[in-house]
Amino acid sequence: MKTRVILPKLLLIAAILFGFNTAVADEAAQLKTANDALRQAQNAMFSGKIEEASLKLADAEEAITALKGENPNSPQLKTLENKVSKLKSDIERRTSTPATTSASSAAEPPSSSQAPALPRNTREAHRLLERELQSLETTHKTRLERVISGESTEGDASFVTQSVGRRIKEAGELLASFEDTAGKDNVSDHPTVIAMRKRTQAVTKTTQELIDRVMTQTATPEPDASDLTVMQELLERFRTDWHNPIVNLSYESDLDKVTEAWHKLNQFNKEVRPSIQSQIDAFAAKYGPDRDAIEEALGESAPGIAWSDIQREMKRLDSLPSEIHVRVMDQLQNMLSGLDRNHDFFRLQRHIELLATYEIALATAADPSSVPDVPAIVAADTKAYMDKINQVEWPECLGNPDTRKGAKAYLVENWEKDPKHNYTLLGFAITGDWSVQTRTLGSPTSYGIPVKVALQEPQDKEAGLARVFDLTLRTEVSDKPEKTPPFASDTVGNSWYIQASKVKMPAE
Repeated sequence: MKTRVILPKLLLIAAILFGFNTAVADEAAQLKTANDALRQAQNAMFSGKIEEASLKLADAEEAITALKGENPNSPQLKTLENKVSKLKSDIERRTSTPATTSASSAAEPPSSSQAPALPRNTREAHRLLERELQSLETTHKTRLERVISGESTEGDASFVTQSVGRRIKEAGELLASFEDTAGKDNVSDHPTVIAMRKRTQAVTKTTQELIDRVMTQTATPEPDASDLTVMQELLERFRTDWHNPIVNLSYESDLDKVTEAWHKLNQFNKEVRPSIQSQIDAFAAKYGPDRDAIEEALGESAPGIAWSDIQREMKRLDSLPSEIHVRVMDQLQNMLSGLDRNHDFFRLQRHIELLATYEIALATAADPSSVPDVPAIVAADTKAYMDKINQVEWPECLGNPDTRKGAKAYLVENWEKDPKHNYTLLGFAITGDWSVQTRTLGSPTSYGIPVKVALQEPQDKEAGLARVFDLTLRTEVSDKPEKTPPFASDTVGNSWYIQASKVKMPAE
């Protein structure tokens, strides 16, 4: 009989001791967690790692909050709270700003010294909820703030808001589980339960407000009707007025047209490009940073395609200088290699073309030192060219007055008045005797005399030069030709430049 009475008593005592030992073990674990976190916070502070110290301080406060739930009468609580207060003050002195700590101490009302410890299941539900709220107050708050400031690296803002929204929902579910467990344990009116209910509401409300700010900031506005066509219209003007003419001209072999392409490209970059760039940037800021985002925002593909085409074709113009450079350098090398073979009449013009080509080659060169020193080459060639011209002398005029008169009349009528040129007759010289020009059955049918004629075009006058042509003036073909004017035709031999001041017009 005694055995039957003693056994139940022993079992009851064992159960009480087991529960007591478990509570003691939980309390010891929280004490260790709090002390470890405080030690790590202090070490981080002394190492100058203030942010890490603040985070560890928050961990210590979380452990202290859990300890209050385990045993609000723990003799270690006061010591731990004093350590937290002192360390918080030290951090604030080092940063001149309040240390980052958990909001639990502000949200949770002071525990009554008579409040009993939370039951085990309620404590576990409290721990899970506390951890989720801590995450919302720190990690997820920072994620949202980085989206607002434009510093987020997580991509689309909607990804962040949806992710944090799920954590708010999870916090609500954990609160419901916490309250349900507290109800089952008959501690729904426990100060910690009441405080956590208020804290959860405050934290989730604050977090939702941040989400709302993000969504307002990143919301796509309703498209204006004009925005559905504005990019297509801009693309059409850009292509018609600038892109197509510049690209087409740049492929011409004519230097003048390549030069026109280069000047038009410079004009576009200085006068037009900033406006176009501003328009496409504003469009992207309004509807999205790429073609897909724009199409999604506007519900049509055409605006996004046009926006993308403008970007692509402006980059095409950016690559054009290097392409022009390759073609211009080829042309420049060809011109230089044949410079000494150019006829006198084209030598000065070739100098002008060389210098113009050089300017484009230099402007489009990635490495200017790779472009030949054309000005120096032209200067040297001009000197050699002028030395050659300076050595040319004007011959004495032969022939009788009638022949001279007839020669001048022919040269004025057929050379000075030639509509294909803009010649001015400066002088001529008969340099030899009559010779047979044509024959029939061995008999002469026309005669001719050698004449050098000096003429000027307007550009020659500016250079002080005259063009000399080696001619043979010929009489009309006849059965009985005579060695006398009038002259009916001429043949042309060599030609060259002479200093205009050396030319003389013979007396008739």
